[in-house]
Amino acid sequence: MGAAAAAADTGQDNAPQQKKGKYPCIRCKKNVTKTSKSVRCACCELWVHVECEQISPELFSILSNPERFGGNVMWNCDSCTSSVSRLHLIVAAVQNEIRDVKETVKENTGAIGGLDKRVGSLEADAASAADRVKKQVESAENTFLDEMEDRETRRLNLVFHGVGECPADAAGGAERIEWDKASCQNIFRELCLSTTAGDIKFCRRLGEKKEAARPLLVGFFTDGERGNVLRNAPRLAATKFSEVQVVPDLTKKQRDREAGLREEMQKRNATLSEEDAAKNLQWAVVGGRGERRLIKTTARQPPRALGGQEETRGGGRGRGTSTRGTTSARGHPPTRGAARGAGHAGTAARGGTRSRVAAATQASEEEEEEFPALNPTEASRVRRGSKRGADTQEEEMELEGRPPEKR
Repeated sequence: MGAAAAAADTGQDNAPQQKKGKYPCIRCKKNVTKTSKSVRCACCELWVHVECEQISPELFSILSNPERFGGNVMWNCDSCTSSVSRLHLIVAAVQNEIRDVKETVKENTGAIGGLDKRVGSLEADAASAADRVKKQVESAENTFLDEMEDRETRRLNLVFHGVGECPADAAGGAERIEWDKASCQNIFRELCLSTTAGDIKFCRRLGEKKEAARPLLVGFFTDGERGNVLRNAPRLAATKFSEVQVVPDLTKKQRDREAGLREEMQKRNATLSEEDAAKNLQWAVVGGRGERRLIKTTARQPPRALGGQEETRGGGRGRGTSTRGTTSARGHPPTRGAARGAGHAGTAARGGTRSRVAAATQASEEEEEEFPALNPTEASRVRRGSKRGADTQEEEMELEGRPPEKR
């Protein structure tokens, strides 16, 4: 028996009407007539005799009156019952697959929901990162522009270190400015420059008032005058203004960069390889202020001592040791010019100034090569080790930054 709609024929009311053709029995192949007891398969709708199918009278009675049993009575032939069983197995397998698919779809739906949230979060993070990058780029651009503007503002400036200040009891700011300009004028005159106080656009002290002289910021009208002073500034080491240093007006980034170069130089020299040490190589900071760079170069040897005295450039033994117009370290007159009399004192003094200027010029040209790892202050101190003689009272006044008395 199978589970399908069925119909039973008692041979009276439910017997098939033979309008066209015959209704053969699926067993005996004889016609099923109105008077024969027969039933129809609910699946294939073919007829079969009760006797041929060996259907019991009780079952036939049930099939003949299905309303007595709820109206849902079905009968299937053996062929259809076998096919329906196989179909049930297939349907059950399909239903299992459908159930698995539904569970997978449900899991995938949850995973897709999680991916949607993650994608949304990633999109938000990407938007936030893009916003941060945009702000960083704008900040970098603004910082770069500010740095360029700051450098342009300082382009015509120089900073003088070691220039004495006007006494604290000065009347006001105007007198102090005139004092500083006169001090600059004295320095220009000592270097034999054509630059005058009239070429100075402004000057002011940097920082708060302290016991030591504050740096003096000086601005020039033209780049030519500023460059002229900066180029000749190294010659101050051989003059009475040996304590004065003139440097460009650098920005904070430039100063930090140069400080970083010096630290990097010391770090690299402390960890030199054996091969570099064998080749007498070292790292050195070279170049002018604001344009310095770190290079590897040959280490210079210290000056050699001859006869217990230090040999310096331009020095030696014999007639060329002393300078005309100066006094030796022991107080003896110089070899040349001593007997020329007092009338030649001014000429000797001017000759001494020229000699000092020439020596300082030669030293400044060799500064980068001779002391590659020293800053300007240290290099000046090394060269000042052999300076001799005493300054006059007027020279001391100019050294302190005071203008000479008017004659």
